[in-house]
Amino acid sequence: MRGWQSNTLGPGRYVANIDESTESLFGNVLNLGGEFQLEFNMEYRADVYNFIELAIFSDIGNVWFMPGSNLGFEGQEDAILSKNTIGELGWDMGLGIRLDFDFFIFRVDFAQQLYAPDLQSFVIKSFPRDLGGSRFQTNF
Repeated sequence: MRGWQSNTLGPGRYVANIDESTESLFGNVLNLGGEFQLEFNMEYRADVYNFIELAIFSDIGNVWFMPGSNLGFEGQEDAILSKNTIGELGWDMGLGIRLDFDFFIFRVDFAQQLYAPDLQSFVIKSFPRDLGGSRFQTNF
């Protein structure tokens, strides 16, 4: 999910509120992400010049813990895979630059979150005012 930093999406719509007293208990669990992952990616690339390509992409997905998991999330229904999972999918969209040397591809992606499960709403409500900020991510 190119619109989120590593380990910041999910599990589910759960939002970690870690302070020093709980970091040792949940820190390693949250870095795992989850036990079940669902992700869809779509990307279209167009040649610009020789080895330079532009890409437009969209990602939809999230991670969850399985029901009955003993990883400390028994009371956190927001982090458990359930029938409400479809409403907990994150969605991003973006543009990328590809340098395709046949033996190596160098990619830079600029992604904007469109729907954030932790907010339970769309991120962009007023275009272009809501673009960027903490819901924008650059990936190499």
